[in-house]
Amino acid sequence: MSMMTREDVLRELELMPVWQLRTPLPAQIMQIQAEVVQAKLTQENSDKVDLAINAEELQVDATVPIAPPQFMHIASEDGEWLFVLPDTSLPADEVQLLQNIFIALRIKVMPAQVSANVSEAVARLQSKRVIAMGEGVGQHLLASAALLKDLRGVIHAWQATRLVVTYDVAHLLKVPTDKAGAWHDLCLVLAH
Repeated sequence: MSMMTREDVLRELELMPVWQLRTPLPAQIMQIQAEVVQAKLTQENSDKVDLAINAEELQVDATVPIAPPQFMHIASEDGEWLFVLPDTSLPADEVQLLQNIFIALRIKVMPAQVSANVSEAVARLQSKRVIAMGEGVGQHLLASAALLKDLRGVIHAWQATRLVVTYDVAHLLKVPTDKAGAWHDLCLVLAH
């Protein structure tokens, strides 16, 4: 087996070709300089603007109900596992990572569902393990303002189930080194 060169590794990671900044044309330089001068003038004038705020504009209408956040949840076929994620459309690479997690845990899952009340899904499926993927999901389910670093690594008792908070899928793709921490969180709930 031969050693891969730096260019081979970059190409494999789809980071090739490496793009370089071209030197701007003289007309572009003049336009950029003009925009910088205009921005400085605007900034100098903004210091002199009276920032009077109308108190009536700041009042909150208490009659307008605030909709509860929607969550996507993916349950295992046996109902034992319930993965709770923010209700956003997942790109293909995030879907692939989730599928890899399910394969690694040897669970088969049902199609994703969207709901504002995860408690109903837990009761209906009789889930034993709930995985909150992301800080916002964990904070909402646990009614806590704690940061992700404080919520992770602990099995939380929630609605007669075990709940673990871990990284969301988008974060795991941006910071692959945190995949080990997410796997630790999953193994933590699996062991109990």
